Amino acid sequence: MDRLSTTGLGRHRRQGLRRLVSGALSGPALCATSITRTSMTTPTFLSVVIPAKNEADNLPSLIKEICTALDGERYEILVVDDGSTDDTLKVLTHLKDSGLTVLRILRHEQSLGQSTSVYHAALAANGTWLATLDGDGQNDPADIPGMLALVRAHEAGPEAIQLVAGHRVNRRD
Repeated sequence: MDRLSTTGLGRHRRQGLRRLVSGALSGPALCATSITRTSMTTPTFLSVVIPAKNEADNLPSLIKEICTALDGERYEILVVDDGSTDDTLKVLTHLKDSGLTVLRILRHEQSLGQSTSVYHAALAANGTWLATLDGDGQNDPADIPGMLALVRAHEAGPEAIQLVAGHRVNRRD
């Protein structure tokens, strides 16, 4: 598990992340990152970023839905436990220990908020693209493949896509 604190952030950052185009946090979004890679391994295409506070009950089904929606993709899931006081960390650790190799866990010892959680995950992400989903499960991971199709259809040229944003039509809160 990666641990981030407000004072140690600079020491944890990868120098290659030069630009992050962020979108609205109200729904699924795909954001472009510019990353310099030195690894010879196949790069991760998509990093799914999930800020979560006290979401122990919601995360297992959300993560399962993400894995189903992204079957066949090169992806990782980064969940930031933002100072949860429930079993969020325990649930995430169990999922990771059960063989979910695409899962990465970051933890804030105290709550730093949704925006900071997304920011920290974006800095730690390995993907060329970022998708943000809320930990409460109100964003449908099944929307991500359609967004990726749009990205792939417009990868190059003057009309290359830098951001795809979605929004929730019917909120459940």
